[in-house]
Amino acid sequence: MERVQFSLIRAATTNTTGSSNTAIGPSALGAVTGGVFNTAIGSETLSSTLVSNSTAVGAGSIQFNQSGNYNTAVGAFAGSFWGEGSTASISANQLQTGENGVYIGYYARGSTFNQTNEIVIGANAVGGGSNTAVIGATSQVSATVYGLFNAPSGVCASGATFSGQVRVNGNLFANNIVNALNGFTGGVTLAAGTGITFTASSGTITLASTASGGSTNTTTQTLDFSSAIDHIEVEIVGGGDDFGTSLQYIENNTNIITFDTGSASAYTAVLDSIQSFYDVVSGAWAARIRLKPPFGNGTSTTAEGILGEAIIAVYIDSTSSGGANVSDFWTNITSQTLLHKQATQVVKTVTGQTWVTAGSYIECKVLGLTTADHTPEDAILEGVRFEIDNIVAGTGFDIIGHAPEGTYGKYSVKCLGQ
Repeated sequence: MERVQFSLIRAATTNTTGSSNTAIGPSALGAVTGGVFNTAIGSETLSSTLVSNSTAVGAGSIQFNQSGNYNTAVGAFAGSFWGEGSTASISANQLQTGENGVYIGYYARGSTFNQTNEIVIGANAVGGGSNTAVIGATSQVSATVYGLFNAPSGVCASGATFSGQVRVNGNLFANNIVNALNGFTGGVTLAAGTGITFTASSGTITLASTASGGSTNTTTQTLDFSSAIDHIEVEIVGGGDDFGTSLQYIENNTNIITFDTGSASAYTAVLDSIQSFYDVVSGAWAARIRLKPPFGNGTSTTAEGILGEAIIAVYIDSTSSGGANVSDFWTNITSQTLLHKQATQVVKTVTGQTWVTAGSYIECKVLGLTTADHTPEDAILEGVRFEIDNIVAGTGFDIIGHAPEGTYGKYSVKCLGQ
């Protein structure tokens, strides 16, 4: 039987003050004078000075590091040199001071002589610098990872090929991102089509829709079903300002009513009703007058617009049943109220919509919009719906509101169109 010899010659021959070291092989830990907690297996491993907390397995591994600690090397000459090419093993390229390094594989070496926290795996693999990890030499053509590949800090890839799904949870930054796409090779050209524009600025391409196709345009409008038929109720009290005319029997007269507001004088209206009553608060006779459209001679044509101006004087020209004529006016106005009347239809013309074309498709819905008169639920309960008519390209359209059971006041709708 052939005998196998193990060489323990000259292991740790100069370590005079160190402790807790293990050395197997000629000149292993050969020149270390004070290192601790080292393991050296193989000829001339960890054979320099003042190295601690390091492990070297393989002939010549971590051979020249003079002061770097916490290194691990596995493989012949692993962790002993730095750099690429034919000069990587000469004395000028000795790895002398790097710390916290991991070098696995024949001639696995650092990027320079003093890197920190550098991980290098692979025969003839060269590190990427401090705080980096390299797997494989430049001659490697592929690497296979089974299972999920996690890269919390990101992925930088040159010439990478992904045959399965690639999920990006954060931002994706890519140079030359497309070379082959669904069978098309040699690059992909992006061209703006109908309704799409490309804007390039500082290396960024912005895609945007244009109004001519594909984009959605919106406008919010308010329709008032009863604005044209709403009434005004105004109450006056006391004697007339001119002649002290009593209001006690005013409803027995044939009356013509005009009034002034803060913006206009001598408004006209149709008298719907007039009723006298005794006002216990003021201790005087009063009258409740209801007026209806059309309203004329003023700046507003609707009851809401007039009350926005505020009525400040009411004029009554009367002919009593006895034939006497009375003309007086009242500025003691105790209340003025808008009376909504039921309506089943309203039309509003919308202008200023330059995106509209002759073929535009437009829909108008309440979409959760609330007004002072209605909530969105009212539209459902009252069966209110809205349709589009009379589309004028570049200008606008008509909104027709339908309320089969009748409704009053304002609804707000959002119109969406292409």
